[in-house]
Amino acid sequence: MEPAFVIRGTRYPVVNDYRLGDPALVCEITGLEWAAFNDLLLNTDDDTPLDFRVQTAMIAVAVAHVHHTWSRDKILRFVSSIPFDEVELEGVEPETDPTPSTLNGSESGSSTPPEPVPESQAAPSRVTPTGSGSPGSGTTSPASLPAV
Repeated sequence: MEPAFVIRGTRYPVVNDYRLGDPALVCEITGLEWAAFNDLLLNTDDDTPLDFRVQTAMIAVAVAHVHHTWSRDKILRFVSSIPFDEVELEGVEPETDPTPSTLNGSESGSSTPPEPVPESQAAPSRVTPTGSGSPGSGTTSPASLPAV
């Protein structure tokens, strides 16, 4: 299953192919220039949760790609109105030590450890919109797009 945000019952796949308008949307929703967004996204280690601005930008871009007829203003109003606890992330392994700074901030409450997942089926621990990394995949890395 591809990683996605689930918001109010609607599934928003995490974007790997950026459009020309996405850097402007990221800047408007977060105040971050495209290069700064990429630095925060790509230079975060696995022990540090993604910056909330990066998470918000990823959600906004995912919403824009699903609702491609919505105006940028409507996307900004919609994303700005979503409480973090209404956002679920699916298709990604849960963090081993959930903290309030994780995306949905919820703990499973179960004391039973999860069953191991074969490595071939394991999802990446961090979702990054940088494409598959394989040559000829047709995906666009955010770092390769011009700064807006």
